[in-house]
Order: sequence, then structure tokens, then C-alpha cells
Amino acid sequence: GTACLLLGTLLIWLLQRWMSAGILSTAVFFLGLALVLPQITIWFARAVRPMLSRLCRVEGFLAADNTAKFPQRTALTVTALGGALAMMVASATLIEGFRAASQRWLDYALPFDLAVSSTDFARTGYGGDVFPAAIQDEVRSQPCVDRCYGVRASFCDVDGHDVMVVAVEMAGFASAQGRRDHAPSRARFEEPAILQGLLGGEGLCVSENFAHLYETRVGDTVSIATRDGPR
Repeated sequence: GTACLLLGTLLIWLLQRWMSAGILSTAVFFLGLALVLPQITIWFARAVRPMLSRLCRVEGFLAADNTAKFPQRTALTVTALGGALAMMVASATLIEGFRAASQRWLDYALPFDLAVSSTDFARTGYGGDVFPAAIQDEVRSQPCVDRCYGVRASFCDVDGHDVMVVAVEMAGFASAQGRRDHAPSRARFEEPAILQGLLGGEGLCVSENFAHLYETRVGDTVSIATRDGPR
């Protein structure tokens, strides 16, 4: 049991380099708790039996004595408790990890404070509806708006695959990124080769998921189906 707990601690350290170790560390920790906690409980019950006898009289003595004399029943109860606690901690950690990662991505990728969208997020997470061009001009004319740029997202055929393509008015986007003094994503737009290619419409950025699925690397060419033909 002690060896399993030590191995679980080592696997947590490996999480920095191997994310799959998280599932394995949870299983190893649970196994370690199942093996160690029953014996610890029995030792603890025997140690506190005199104190419980003095404080709680007969009831305290019987509780501690019953725990020490029936290790199988004690082991089952303690293991169930340890498993429940382990699952609660794992679930809380997973949820907090999602929250922190999502917030980190939002801070990294989005340079704006407010987005105006035609998509009803109560019905779908992605939509192809678009605003008239006059809406953007109206938003830009508001006294509280410092800068405004348009974004269009739609599913398109890219090299024979149905892929979401996000088109951004790069001049406004790059300008908004440049105003972020300490944003980590700003470094991407300080590289002339990347910024000039995006501003000139000669380059694009792909997600890590796209690159992994379709084996795309820096410098490769992709074909996007448009109304005017492949581009």
C-alpha cells in the first residue's frame, strides 16, 4: 500500500510531461488507500481506545473495540470511504483543470472585451448566420467602442475534409493584439513573416488538432473550397 502511494506521487510529478499519467495515478492512489487505510484505522482504534473509554465511557470503548476486532468489516468501510473521497478529489481537480485551461485559452486568444454574435448559443455552439455589414458600422460608431473588427466562422471543404474555417479581419485583429502589453499571444503577431502573410491573405494558421489529423506542417499548402472556386 505504501509503495502504491509513493508510485502515485511519482506519477503526479510525471503529469507535467505525460498527461495520461493522471488516470493511472488516480487508480494507483485508490489501490494504495484500499491497502493502507484499513490497517491504519485498526492501529488508530487501538491507540484511542483508552481515551474513548474515559471520555465516552462504555459507548466509546465498544466503538473502538469493535473497529479493532473486526478488520474485514472495517476494511470494507474505510476502503469505500477512501474511494469516495478519491473520486470527489479527482472530479474537483478535473473540473478546475477545465475551468483554468478554458480561462487561459480565452485570455491567450481573444483580445476583445465584448462580442456581438448572430448565433443563439442556447440552440447551437456554431452557426453560419451572418450580420449585415451595416451592423458592424453601427457598432463601430458607438462612443463606447474603441475598435471593432469582423469575424466569420463557417464549415468549409478543406482538402476534402469538412473543417471549420474562421475568417478574421486581420488588420483590426492585429491592432487589438498589439494593444495588449502582456498578452502571451501578442508574440505571434510580432513575427513579420506570420503577420504579413495573414494581412496579405497569403497565409493561414491551423489548429494543432487539424495538423495532427491531416499531417499538416509549417509551409504546407491546403486548398479551401470557396464560391469562386478552390483557393
